[in-house]
Amino acid sequence: MNKGKVISFALFLLGLFSLFYLISVGDKLIKSAKREKRDFSSIRVQVLNGCGKTGMAKKVASFLRAKGFDVVDTGNTEYVFNTVILDRRDRDQGNAIPVRRALSRQGKLAFEPDPALFLEVTVIIGGDFKPRKIGIKENRD
Repeated sequence: MNKGKVISFALFLLGLFSLFYLISVGDKLIKSAKREKRDFSSIRVQVLNGCGKTGMAKKVASFLRAKGFDVVDTGNTEYVFNTVILDRRDRDQGNAIPVRRALSRQGKLAFEPDPALFLEVTVIIGGDFKPRKIGIKENRD
């Protein structure tokens, strides 16, 4: 009987050790994956200024380029209150999601295909956009 308790206890300790080992290895893999820089150069982006703040499209475009996105166009559009990130190619918004993440999760995601545009994502910067969340200083207009 004592022998059975010893074996059970040893198996319990072995299981506990295995569990802690798997948790530590999993944690290291997750941290390693987060450190890897993803390649976003295949995501072509258009940035439109709809917030009314001078130069905001160019500042956001520079920010996105520094993050690895291929910003192919900038410009102005009519004023909009809400920032919107339009995926032009992927109904599941696989192109727009990384752009939104880069912008500190600012903006609503939407799928709005436009085959006439040779790009994957359009960012329309709205009045609700907070440039400081991504380290952009605002001009005093």
